[in-house]
Amino acid sequence: RIFITHLHGDHLFGLPGLMCLIQGAATVSVETASPEPVHLYGPVGLRNYIRTSLVLSGTYFVRPYIVHEIDVEGTEKDDELQTPNHPNEMEGEIIRQKDGSFFLFETKEYKVEAGALKHPVPCIGFVVTEANTVGSLDVNLLKSKGIPPGPLYGKIKSGQTVTAPSGELITPDMVLGEDKPGRKIVILGDTCDNTGIEGIASGADVIVHEATHQDELVVKALQFGHSTPSKKHASKTHVSNFWRIVANLK
Repeated sequence: RIFITHLHGDHLFGLPGLMCLIQGAATVSVETASPEPVHLYGPVGLRNYIRTSLVLSGTYFVRPYIVHEIDVEGTEKDDELQTPNHPNEMEGEIIRQKDGSFFLFETKEYKVEAGALKHPVPCIGFVVTEANTVGSLDVNLLKSKGIPPGPLYGKIKSGQTVTAPSGELITPDMVLGEDKPGRKIVILGDTCDNTGIEGIASGADVIVHEATHQDELVVKALQFGHSTPSKKHASKTHVSNFWRIVANLK
């Protein structure tokens, strides 16, 4: 999966080459492509950019790809300048805002959401949240009931009930602690104001935030939709107990 924050060239021009590197360019038809596509997420216009770049360069892939466009501006319609589908392209979604954020997808291990950021062009920040993990086993309690370390511990952690040598039924809630909350990572695109994402970013463990200009150039930074290293300008998101990584990725 590839995530694009916005369509400025310094964040986008390398994408076709990256897709070739990941997928392996080859002159094959979509019928012979792998059933597992590469998913891409970004603002409206990303699909058209990829189509145009691949068609003009005569690039075809071993694997198909899917573009999911995030409707940051609430246009409620697809990009009006769409070009014909690429042979290796599968249909993607137009993701609309709901309850102040954009839900992208969720697996058993993690989920990804997005929020709008302030920048001269539609821009997105992404929030990756791990699923909670099963709490710790009370090993001493299990041993006291005659259950030594082994396969039964795995069954308990997977939610199964086991039988002790005494015949007692041991249920997971008897010997498991509370679930451990998953970590949350926030990765922001270029922005001078990230309040649009603070709802889903709350409680983040790590925030990656751009800082294109030095603090003394704050006026210029704000003029062009960027931030400075100081916490006052670079992180308006209200979160607690987090590490903040300020980076200029240019």
